[in-house]
Amino acid sequence: MALLTRTHNARRSWAARFALAAVAVLAGLALFARPVSGQKARIDELKAAFVFQFSNYVQWPDSAFKDASAPIVIGIVGNEGMTKTLATAVRGKTVGAREIQVVDIAAEKDAESCHILYIDATDDKRADDFLAAVRAKPVLSVSDDDNFTEEGGVIRLFERDSKLRIEINIDEAGRSGLTISSKLLSLAQVVHDKK
Repeated sequence: MALLTRTHNARRSWAARFALAAVAVLAGLALFARPVSGQKARIDELKAAFVFQFSNYVQWPDSAFKDASAPIVIGIVGNEGMTKTLATAVRGKTVGAREIQVVDIAAEKDAESCHILYIDATDDKRADDFLAAVRAKPVLSVSDDDNFTEEGGVIRLFERDSKLRIEINIDEAGRSGLTISSKLLSLAQVVHDKK
């Protein structure tokens, strides 16, 4: 009977820890629940918040950084307003020991220096070129383009039921050498390459 009680208590303890972890993730990503209706500036704020939060739930290989103190570089393509919003939001913030640096990216060759690359859907004509520049490199590619994860991107932001949501191509993340936290995956629509 004592063994049964210990096993039951261990299961309850595990369930409680899991529930607390889930609450912490949801609190950290509380912006997932906010409505996105409204002005473009408000939507850009939400997207910027998502992009920053991704840096807390993705692990890059050591080779992606010059050294242990190198910053996490977030590059933005085609949305200067989002660059300004995100740069303001992350000022003074760190992920672990790493500072966050936000830059506008205008040329494909500069995309490789990023750890996170956000490609605005309005720059659709150049999106394929930017994706080709970072494919199979340790760069977390993110966009709000409808076909992004099908075309080789890692994370797609999309609106459903007036909320901003995420879709993750787990196969592309693996090819890029990125490890995505199970906490983030549990909040996402996970997709695989089409065979």
